[in-house]
Amino acid sequence: MKLQNVGKAEVPKSKVVNYLLDLTNENDKTKARFFLAFGFTVDAWEVMAQALKNPASSHKVTKIEDRPPSGVH
Repeated sequence: MKLQNVGKAEVPKSKVVNYLLDLTNENDKTKARFFLAFGFTVDAWEVMAQALKNPASSHKVTKIEDRPPSGVH
């Protein structure tokens, strides 16, 4: 089974630039170093956004877990 609504998936610029590739954030710069080492850049953030979406459209769902909606405990 393919992931439903995969065409609606969004990876916001702010998430990539200000979180995943942000070397100025003490808590997250290890993440940024990892992704930058693979050639992703802030200037071409769209490339990383697309790379994050590609597996969802290329592969089948292998496992489904029931989870409460976000914010519900």
